[in-house]
Amino acid sequence: MYETGDAIQRQVATWVALNNAVTPLFVGVAIPFRIFGAAVGQVRASAGLYGVGKLGTNGVGAWDLGAPARRSILGRAYMLRLINGVAGATPIVKVGTPLGAGLPFPPVGTLYVLPVVAAIPMPTFDARNTSAMRMNVPNGASLCGLAVGWQGFWDDPGAAGFPLGHSDGLVLTLGN
Repeated sequence: MYETGDAIQRQVATWVALNNAVTPLFVGVAIPFRIFGAAVGQVRASAGLYGVGKLGTNGVGAWDLGAPARRSILGRAYMLRLINGVAGATPIVKVGTPLGAGLPFPPVGTLYVLPVVAAIPMPTFDARNTSAMRMNVPNGASLCGLAVGWQGFWDDPGAAGFPLGHSDGLVLTLGN
């Protein structure tokens, strides 16, 4: 056997080398570990909701962040999941600057993203009234800390006023 590492552990008041506990060699061992967090000067990725979706056929349109909330980390995929849509309807997601207070837009509802810089179609709502897709978050130092707003819209004959359902706002702060 060969030594694979030099891990140590604290025992009472002293540091003791860890070994494989196999007589007679007692060779050193390595212990893999991960450190989670953001380095000094870096931005922690986050995802949050704001505003209120529109009441429709299956309740209030909303984003599902999961538990724990998924993070928008640069260079990784992020799962977008809209809930309470209408089975068979195809949501269109508006992407742009988060508008926290929202802008009433009768009779459609409230806009939580303005200006809109992109409109992305998501998969059709399934029988559970859910639409989900993986979105690749690009990597780049200039994107770190950028807050991006998202809001979904779809045809909903049961929506109050105008027959268009919409979600609450989703803000993703891109981080590393």
